[in-house]
Amino acid sequence: MIVQIYTYYIVEDALAIARLGADHIGITVMGELWKNKVYLKDPAWREVFEKTTLDVVREIFRLVKGKVKRVFMPLSDDLDEMVYMFRYVDGDILHLINAFNREEFREVKKKIGAGQLMASIFLTKGGFEENRREVERALEIDDVVDYLLLDTKVGEWAGVTGKTHNWNISKYIVENSKAKVILAGGLNPDNVVDALDKVGPHGVDSCTGLDVRPGKKDLRKVEEFIRRVREWEKTRA
Repeated sequence: MIVQIYTYYIVEDALAIARLGADHIGITVMGELWKNKVYLKDPAWREVFEKTTLDVVREIFRLVKGKVKRVFMPLSDDLDEMVYMFRYVDGDILHLINAFNREEFREVKKKIGAGQLMASIFLTKGGFEENRREVERALEIDDVVDYLLLDTKVGEWAGVTGKTHNWNISKYIVENSKAKVILAGGLNPDNVVDALDKVGPHGVDSCTGLDVRPGKKDLRKVEEFIRRVREWEKTRA
């Protein structure tokens, strides 16, 4: 079971996440060519993106290299900028939230060489019809990406909502996808076991559910999240 935890600019948090046994550690940087500035409307998140710079991420990734897989999410509308940022920080997995189609992801894959590729699929609380477009896109690209990350969309916010989505839709994607599926969206120590039982993904991801505040992890929650996933693994082995 893959445990993926997204963090921010604080080096000590990243090192602790690796030490506590996460498999993937992820960090997001906002590029200069990103048009969607919705996250910057919130002062707390604006500060996070101001402090989470490429140089900070590069140093964190250097320190955790070989201990965890390093997942990098560049927020940009320009593919060349995304690839440049990914190469600069020396990541292992390029995580894109862009609604690229199959051929566009093939192009990305060629550009990153040995790097792996993760694509976000954004789901709501609604039913299949409301989520049909994203479900179809997930199953269109599932053989050209290494991972699908199923996250939550609420209004303008895609990801970092702290909310769950319709897990029945997630389960359908897991059962029909060729790629490894990581479940995200509002997961925390209290609901992760229920999510694992109901969805059966290849991995789970948490970000805001393990925060003290935007930008700072609650390391006790991080430890408890990982412990509950590992305990679940043992009981299902």
